[in-house]
Amino acid sequence: MKTVLSLLGLALGAGLGASAAQAQALPQGWTLTPTLSANYDWLRVDEDARAFPDVRDFRRARIGITIKSGERWQLRGEHDVEERTAPELSFQWFLGGGRHLRFGQFKHPFLLDDVINERQTPLMEQSLTAAYAVSRRLGVAYGQSNERHSFDLSLFDKRLDGRFEGSGLATRYTRVLSRSGEGLLHVGGSLAIDSPRSDSARWNVRPESGIASRSLVDTGTFADVDQNQRFAAEALWLHGPWSLQAEHAIGRSTRSQAGDFSSNASYALISWSPSGHARSYKSGVVGSPKAGEGEMPWELFLRFSRIDLDDAPVLGGTQRDWTLGATWYVHPNVRLLANYTAVRSARRGVADDPNLLQFRIQLSY
Repeated sequence: MKTVLSLLGLALGAGLGASAAQAQALPQGWTLTPTLSANYDWLRVDEDARAFPDVRDFRRARIGITIKSGERWQLRGEHDVEERTAPELSFQWFLGGGRHLRFGQFKHPFLLDDVINERQTPLMEQSLTAAYAVSRRLGVAYGQSNERHSFDLSLFDKRLDGRFEGSGLATRYTRVLSRSGEGLLHVGGSLAIDSPRSDSARWNVRPESGIASRSLVDTGTFADVDQNQRFAAEALWLHGPWSLQAEHAIGRSTRSQAGDFSSNASYALISWSPSGHARSYKSGVVGSPKAGEGEMPWELFLRFSRIDLDDAPVLGGTQRDWTLGATWYVHPNVRLLANYTAVRSARRGVADDPNLLQFRIQLSY
């Protein structure tokens, strides 16, 4: 932890120095912006059938830099000091009219819950639909958006660190059905297909805690897999300080010898801001509320999330979570989050129902 803190401090100091000197060092019209994103989490577990240790650790500790040339192109790079990997290394070319191309390693377009900026997530972690997230891979993508529509299409392969080998395609489309001064109604859908080079698959997800020591549902690795297929439908309603967000996802692994494996997950989330702030929305993605000078918004969340990874002979288990969360924006660069999750899970006939209490300090620059 001391090493991580030291590196983050050095990176922030160096970044501020670089930012101050950018006008002299960069060509006219270019900007250089240092970035930092650090999440320190506390997890306390009321364990049940199996040991589930308490944890205190950095969930994320990223330092990065963004170089931008007006509205023409943008280069982004990030290094996660905690995970010792580069989650983002991408070049984005703006084509005008809300269109862009992107190359490198970046987050690919599948699931509303996954494409939300990691600095603006409603709760500390994604719902159980995260089992199907494509997330960050090497690839190329095209996107376009306007006031009513957004469309993204990408081709992807493995990560920079060599994980998740297999090439595939992901796409997501959203439409605003109605919009007013108070909010909007949005619907969308996404799909992703990939062919694993190992001819195997594994579906699992942690219990809505990024620093949890284990998963409660896990298919384990199974062979004879030709293709992994993912499908999702989403809906979002924003109205002043209130919001409703829901998504249903299906995951399939097609197999040539054994029977295909099918699973599904879904969630529904409701939020309310006691301070009267509305969640933001841009290009088919929802985010944190925009606060005025000196304001410190509050948000309260309730989410139900479920997943079923049982499809004999593959028995990954079932899980249902209720999560209550509160987020306080104490500063434009600081969020404090608290989550309580009641878990009900069963795998191969064994129930395991822990309760999780989590806190986070999030710094973002």
